[in-house]
Amino acid sequence: MGRVGLDLYLRVAVIVGEIFDGDVISGLTFYAIAHANVRHLNQPRVLSPLAEAGLFPDDLRKPVSCYSVAKQLGLPRETIRRHALRLVAAERCVQTEERRYYVPSAVLGAPEFSRLSRLLEAELDSAFLDLQRSGVMPGGALPA
Repeated sequence: MGRVGLDLYLRVAVIVGEIFDGDVISGLTFYAIAHANVRHLNQPRVLSPLAEAGLFPDDLRKPVSCYSVAKQLGLPRETIRRHALRLVAAERCVQTEERRYYVPSAVLGAPEFSRLSRLLEAELDSAFLDLQRSGVMPGGALPA
């Protein structure tokens, strides 16, 4: 199981790095911010009726501080701040007057992120198949 998890992590890191010009930490910061922005809206295994075309509108997103992202990722706050400011400069993230950050739904709906979602889905399917073949997970339909 560890091998499959590590393989998945490495493949995803490469895919994310491609979108962020080889900068995996910027990609990690981006996704941590985007995830934290809507954490309060997500429930496990429940599709929210508040999401439009799979994305929550910007007015429902809660901007987050670099400190909270740094704490979540176990990285220095200054590292996260530098990467968040790069994301702002690249127009992938918005900084509020209170120096909090959010990823707009228009950015998440851009073609490169839709492509990333499809690639991640394929990588997850592959990881589940590996687990089934190795006998760690029972065969049958893949989780939805």
